[in-house]
Amino acid sequence: MIKSDFLNLLACPFCKGKVESVSDSEDLVCLKCQQSFQVYNNIPVMSVRKIDLPPMKKNDQNEDLFSSSTVYHLEELEIACNPQHPAHIMPEFKPEHEVILDIGCGVGQTYVAAELNSENKRMLVGLDIDIEAMNYGSNHYENINYVNAFGDDLPIQSESVDLLISRVSLLYTNIPTAFNEIHRVLKPGGEIWITLNPMHKQMQNLIKAIKRLSIKGVIARSFVMLNGVIFHFFGKVFPFPIVGGYESYQSEKAIRRLLEKKGFSNIKISNGTHFLITATK
Repeated sequence: MIKSDFLNLLACPFCKGKVESVSDSEDLVCLKCQQSFQVYNNIPVMSVRKIDLPPMKKNDQNEDLFSSSTVYHLEELEIACNPQHPAHIMPEFKPEHEVILDIGCGVGQTYVAAELNSENKRMLVGLDIDIEAMNYGSNHYENINYVNAFGDDLPIQSESVDLLISRVSLLYTNIPTAFNEIHRVLKPGGEIWITLNPMHKQMQNLIKAIKRLSIKGVIARSFVMLNGVIFHFFGKVFPFPIVGGYESYQSEKAIRRLLEKKGFSNIKISNGTHFLITATK
């Protein structure tokens, strides 16, 4: 059963209209365009592109075997809980952050590591395309509200979010469109906390593909590098040919230019151990 306050926060990803529950099922429907959305284990499936859902399992909480992506997110949870780990980085959660949206939430590891999931006073929303990771989270962390969707088509009402966080996820989106959406859903004065991948990370991936003699890997990594160059100079990214989907690297200059164009202020970018961006709407 979807909580009423979470339902009121949701919007149709196609037309941004209000959605409501269908009386004779758990599905949701948009009141404006009549688009319907399946609900999977209390997780609204609101992707604008088709996502294959795994079979519903009755005893997921007791499952010993998880998908490789869920295992990855649980490893990320361990890092988030360990301030001594070199990859550890966490946002600052302020009292005024009453509605928080995490794009690329996985199992909800950032909320769990910050112990926010034990609170009832905030609205915690996790968005991801990985339905199995969110299914794990839904079965283990009851105060996190999950929605299955893409980061560049947010199914969230306009001007409703106090803090938007995203940990190395937006590089897999159409970044200019994603920041349009981020700006739309933030309240005036709302804040962002986002980590991305700089060029040297993607260069390392390309070198690894070359060493493995992986032709597909080299082609894919080369396309990502090309997309990053296009984004740096022209502020655009393109989907992978044939298979679709996005990936690019980001430069500090391109991100700052994009944020300023969208109207963000108080922009701070650090590009050391982590490529971290904070800003205010």
